[in-house]
Amino acid sequence: MSILLGEKFSWAYNPDDIRSRLISSIIACFMIARYRLHRINEERLKEKTEKILLEVGDHLRTNNYLVGNQFSAADLTFCSLIKPLQRVSCFINDYRFRIIFEYQERIRRDYDPKYPNIDNFVEKMADKHRTQKQENEKRFSIRLWAFLHQINFIQRFFIWFMTMVVNTVYGPASDDEEIPQFQRSSSSSSSPGNREQEALNDQRLINITSIWSMIKFLFKYQCHLLFTIPNQAAYLNRKL
Repeated sequence: MSILLGEKFSWAYNPDDIRSRLISSIIACFMIARYRLHRINEERLKEKTEKILLEVGDHLRTNNYLVGNQFSAADLTFCSLIKPLQRVSCFINDYRFRIIFEYQERIRRDYDPKYPNIDNFVEKMADKHRTQKQENEKRFSIRLWAFLHQINFIQRFFIWFMTMVVNTVYGPASDDEEIPQFQRSSSSSSSPGNREQEALNDQRLINITSIWSMIKFLFKYQCHLLFTIPNQAAYLNRKL
């Protein structure tokens, strides 16, 4: 929110502002559709990521860099890609991947001229909000509300029922149109052996042709946001 609207609207920096909450829920719809966040469990992304990290970790136990004996673009790219994993507790808190994040910290320390002051404003805001949330959770009123939420069987039944409905109506079969399509270049100037592959829809562009299609899109991914994403988060945090 602060990246998109922070220059014009000060409330974009406050996650608790009602305007920030409403607009961020709309942005979340596009994020879920773009990155298929509602399919993390079904596509076994946690297991695939773990497999890659374990292989890289084994390599780093006997090597200081990913390729060769000096810093290269491979180290730069990999460290950039795994940086978001520092926000995912099931990875950052797993002792098996400690060597990965220690390696990333070493690369940042040795090769980033801005180290250690390289965390951007958005990350600082996220850390501040997370700290504030943790402090609020210690308050008696918040803990009481959380307890009442747990014993509210009507609400829990409603969430369970709606989750089942959303999974039935917007299950895997309804997501086929979001799968990227790949096509081999038909250029006659290049030989078959050197023909390049082009990703025509690698960005998963959303085909919204009318207001009605926009309404259906927002409704679908609001349902995913409310009833599918919590289960995806529980899957990520579940210890295997």
